[in-house]
Amino acid sequence: MNKQDQAPRRAGSSREGAATAAAALGLALGLALLAEALAALLGQATGREGWQRGWVDALLLGQPLASDPLWRDLAALLAGCFVLCLAPARHIGPTLTARFDGAALRVEPAGNLGPADAPALHPSRRATWAGLEHWCLHGSGPGCTPWWRPGALPDVELRLSVAVLTGGTELERRRLAEGFSRHIDGSTRLLALGSRLRGLGWRLRIKLDECLWWRPVPPATPWDAGYLPLSAAAVEPLARFHPRRPTLIVADRLHAQVLAQALRALQLNQATFRHPVRLLVLAERGPGVADLCRKGMAAASRVGPHRAPPYLPVFDLQAA
Repeated sequence: MNKQDQAPRRAGSSREGAATAAAALGLALGLALLAEALAALLGQATGREGWQRGWVDALLLGQPLASDPLWRDLAALLAGCFVLCLAPARHIGPTLTARFDGAALRVEPAGNLGPADAPALHPSRRATWAGLEHWCLHGSGPGCTPWWRPGALPDVELRLSVAVLTGGTELERRRLAEGFSRHIDGSTRLLALGSRLRGLGWRLRIKLDECLWWRPVPPATPWDAGYLPLSAAAVEPLARFHPRRPTLIVADRLHAQVLAQALRALQLNQATFRHPVRLLVLAERGPGVADLCRKGMAAASRVGPHRAPPYLPVFDLQAA
């Protein structure tokens, strides 16, 4: 890892640790207050008000102290709840602080593409658009784990899948890929909401859905979308890439060796991916397009125990 990557990743680890502790403390406080309220209600219902008070003194000293034991009881209850809440907090804290990995992926495409494409603009390409959506969702799984296993990886059939977009001109392919990226990452919907307040509410709801690990991911939940770097040196951070949510990666204008390096990095890390990753390669129409990706996938599968899935869809962009 180079020095430019070390500082942001150290800061990210510190931020995750602080968020985990804060989440555990918040959950523990709520749980402790709930337990205290239930104990008080139970005492009122049974005519034994205050029956729970002084349990810490009795446990540690064998007799109650003269001072009010309320705060000692609450402190002990809070400490016990904090330990219990660490397990879910290890998921909730990093989820709340997770950010788009700008070290591994570019947000914007290289160069000025002009207006992004959309199926409403070119109805003849709706089949390609629908095919891309189906490919992204195929094998992605529900994205949830049992409530008693917040740290477990969700059951994802295809953690990594690769496809090729060909046909049309280079500009048409790039515009379609950009439009589809902005569609799947929620940018289009965010603009349609029309106000910052509604957009903020939508983003907070997305974060809440991501924190509730036992619930299946809602169908309209946005993905992350980004572009692979163009140089071999810039692809190196991809070896430490861990998606914060389902992610679409676009490979545009990449040399064959850089693409093979990126595939190898993703292939080696896919077993640790909590969310599915989809790599869309933009290329000219021709017999060597699919072979380019298959060779990269084969080179990656020779290293480590995980093999790339043999299925390689090729989407042919039809003329507008």
